[in-house]
Amino acid sequence: MAKLGKMTLAEKIKKAGEEADTPEEAATELRKMLGKQEHTRVWSKYQTALKGKPKEEQDDFQNKSKHEKGFEAALALVKTEVPKFFHYNESMDLPC
Repeated sequence: MAKLGKMTLAEKIKKAGEEADTPEEAATELRKMLGKQEHTRVWSKYQTALKGKPKEEQDDFQNKSKHEKGFEAALALVKTEVPKFFHYNESMDLPC
């Protein structure tokens, strides 16, 4: 546990991603590793990202419990920072 205190947030995110098979598992593991100050940083990053989302999504987020909000913030961070959980979608309209 003392070693976790010396790891940076980026290292903790990487470690959580390495040990998990799904983004949800990684988010749960990441939340266990974070200290109070790091929780605040994760929350701040997510709040900034949430500002660019549609109003309905923002309202839905505000209606969640504190635990659900924390999990969602960690999940979003894992999905954007851990390469094996990146989701890439591309669509093309082909001429008929």
